[in-house]
Amino acid sequence: YEALGIASTATTTQIIKAYRKKALTCHPDKVTPELQEAAARMFKIISEAYDILKDDARRADYDR
Repeated sequence: YEALGIASTATTTQIIKAYRKKALTCHPDKVTPELQEAAARMFKIISEAYDILKDDARRADYDR
């Protein structure tokens, strides 16, 4: 939740919006060459968070 900047009570729609917003700011293709390595690490983190939180079963497991 922290990686996407959302509350644990966020809806699926809010999760998708948060992911898209973060992806625009830290996608490796969207930043300067000096920041690409850091952006790639951050993009990987938010992508993993999104993959877990968008799936209801995986999200329930994570919340436990």
